[in-house]
Amino acid sequence: MKILTLFALCLSLTAVAQTTDDKMLSALKEFKNNNYQKTLDILKNEDPYQNLEAFYLIIRAEYGLVTTNYKADITSFDFNQLVSLRRNISNYLQVATNPKGREIIANLNTELLQYPSTETDFIALRNQALAQSQLPNLKKALAALKFDKVIALTNEYTPSEYLPEFEIAYHKAMAQYRKALVTQNTITPEQKKQVLASLKHYRATYSKKNILYDEAIKDAIKKFR
Repeated sequence: MKILTLFALCLSLTAVAQTTDDKMLSALKEFKNNNYQKTLDILKNEDPYQNLEAFYLIIRAEYGLVTTNYKADITSFDFNQLVSLRRNISNYLQVATNPKGREIIANLNTELLQYPSTETDFIALRNQALAQSQLPNLKKALAALKFDKVIALTNEYTPSEYLPEFEIAYHKAMAQYRKALVTQNTITPEQKKQVLASLKHYRATYSKKNILYDEAIKDAIKKFR
């Protein structure tokens, strides 16, 4: 009976080891393909302190995810990801014994010095990026004839700490106007009235803020009567 129990235990341990190996191979494959989130998903139930190879790969994937997301759009970046990565690096360096692994992770830690060290610093950088991105976002969407997106952005940016009110009012009014031109066969009298009201509101409230805007609004009102 003891022999059978021992045999069953050996089979169980072998199965666990095989499962872990399969996970590591799958995770490594995803990591090499730059699928960092998939890598983390595969290893999410691994105990990093019991499997330092998994811990190493988790940190590499987290680093890839953090740096990619940060560079792609700092305005929507979650600073807690950076905090978690730094904590994991610190913990790994305290327990890891593999010289090569320690060297690579230590180098990543050095690379992270170029990123904000505190949430206060991060917020300042994010706000600066927001200030620089909101107006280009509106202009880009309007130029691409994405009128619903322009309207959605103006609603999102209202109120804005970084964008003058007249910029928001102008882009919203022009998006509504140009959308109405495209849908003029189906637009209702009430909707037309609302569009005209937005154009006139801009003229009455923000005239002389921008000469080009004034001309565009004047022309739109004339054509939309």
